[in-house]
Amino acid sequence: MNGLPPSKHYNLTHYQQRYNWDCGLSCIIMILSAQQREQLLGNFEAVCGEEGFGSSTWTIDLCYLLLRYQVRHEYFTQTLGIDPNYAQHTYYSKIIDKDERRVTRKFKDARAHGLRVEQRTVDMEVILRHLARHGPVILLTNASLLTCEVCKRNVLEKFGHLSVPHRVHGHCPSRLRHRRGHHLHLREESHQGVNG
Repeated sequence: MNGLPPSKHYNLTHYQQRYNWDCGLSCIIMILSAQQREQLLGNFEAVCGEEGFGSSTWTIDLCYLLLRYQVRHEYFTQTLGIDPNYAQHTYYSKIIDKDERRVTRKFKDARAHGLRVEQRTVDMEVILRHLARHGPVILLTNASLLTCEVCKRNVLEKFGHLSVPHRVHGHCPSRLRHRRGHHLHLREESHQGVNG
């Protein structure tokens, strides 16, 4: 791509998710300053409670958490609110009723809080340009489409969820087989060899 460096690297402190629901929070923790990270981790349950999501985070919750820590960001999404198709998936069907009012309110109030939320999709070029010019990307992806780089099997099929390191655990827990969403943190890019 014209005008972009061949590679870009951001030094981030890796943080392994601790629960089956905190992939997005783990991504947020990785981009915070050391002081902010320490504050969040030291008050983890209180912050989750104050932000209103407890142990059920949606991407809009992450936007408000970034706002809390004064991290400038943009949020692009296909759906302003909760995608009704998620109700068909076991993981989400259990939490949608509980979360819908909060999530809808946060989307409605986003602009008044200074959050930039825009309904649109982005292609690989937009993502690579952002990485090259502005910084890391937190990306919500369909977990059922991810493939293990080691064994080339589907990650959910192989591990049952996305937080178990392949080389550490040889078993396949099954607690998240029906969860579609998973947050990923993109921190480095090299567009040599990128197909897209």
